[in-house]
Amino acid sequence: MKTTHAIDLSLWFMPQALTALSFTSEYGRINDSQRLRYNQLHGLYLNEQTMFFEKTLAPVLAYFLKQSGIPEGLCERVREFAREEHRHTAMFRELNRRAGGSIYEYGDFHFVRISHAAKRLLHSVAVRPRLFPFVLWLMHLQEERALYFGRQFIECEHPIEPSFLKTQQIHMADEAHHVSCDKELLDWVWPRTNFLVRYFNVRLLVWLMREFFGPPKRAQILIVSRLATELPELQSRLPALKRALLALGDDQRFLRSIYSRENVPEAFSRFDRTPELWAVARVLPGYVPQITT
Repeated sequence: MKTTHAIDLSLWFMPQALTALSFTSEYGRINDSQRLRYNQLHGLYLNEQTMFFEKTLAPVLAYFLKQSGIPEGLCERVREFAREEHRHTAMFRELNRRAGGSIYEYGDFHFVRISHAAKRLLHSVAVRPRLFPFVLWLMHLQEERALYFGRQFIECEHPIEPSFLKTQQIHMADEAHHVSCDKELLDWVWPRTNFLVRYFNVRLLVWLMREFFGPPKRAQILIVSRLATELPELQSRLPALKRALLALGDDQRFLRSIYSRENVPEAFSRFDRTPELWAVARVLPGYVPQITT
């Protein structure tokens, strides 16, 4: 989606309920214009997060396209999946550069900052999905959650900036196919994986979810720090904003909102049918195994 339309900075970039600070009492202590700018910065961060995830896991799709044993129909679906992910990355990059201005003068990522060591580790995992099939569970979670986010953009009670809304609509249209493809890959790979390898992979998934996909950490602190830089009147409130965000690590309402049966129902249903995955309940408070007989 390439366009030259100006970004309307009088509008929200995303639903307020999807932002971390909205779960804190501090959100009610900043005024409307401050909340609006926080929302816009968070919208840029959400786009960064999507780009990072799609770029990091692109080698997973490339790996399966090289495998001779993959069913022919699935291979074609994975090929289209990879093409769409490439388009998505370009789409979110273009939107952030138009909306973020100087924030993206030196690169695609301002709020998402991963160490070189972590990047190397993630790449090593992504190029070996048969040895590290937990990445397929991670893809399933993130793609299904993206579908939920897209619906929230469309159903939002307040107007969303048109370019941000359109981008989410395009992304959401493709994600339904991606979730289906994730499930096919899981059905093809996970049952063929040795139990000890699966056990090890579940532990890796638990660690990764705790480290990168859990409560607010580095990126959320960078967002409010940027907010206080742009709006100097918030400098005196910055310590309180940071404390409020970090305190969400103990807020069960917030933790259950990150991943729940509302936003990733199919993934959680698959967890229910896969007993070794019940261990993710340790890091995803929104998941409580539903054991069927």
